[in-house]
Amino acid sequence: MLDLFRRNVQVARLDAGMSQNALAKAAGLHRDYVWKLEKLGTNTTLDVAESLALRLEVDVATLFSLP
Repeated sequence: MLDLFRRNVQVARLDAGMSQNALAKAAGLHRDYVWKLEKLGTNTTLDVAESLALRLEVDVATLFSLP
């Protein structure tokens, strides 16, 4: 599940034309957190997932869905 989530966050971020730093800043996160999330599949909370989805302008369910 984490692998799917991390890939979907990265794809949504790239589709939105955002850098990891820009997404982190918009979501109130440290840029290293976003990097770890995308590259290592770091555990996260639903609050963070919702914040990322909001900034990426996608439904949070999209971040957990198969492509």
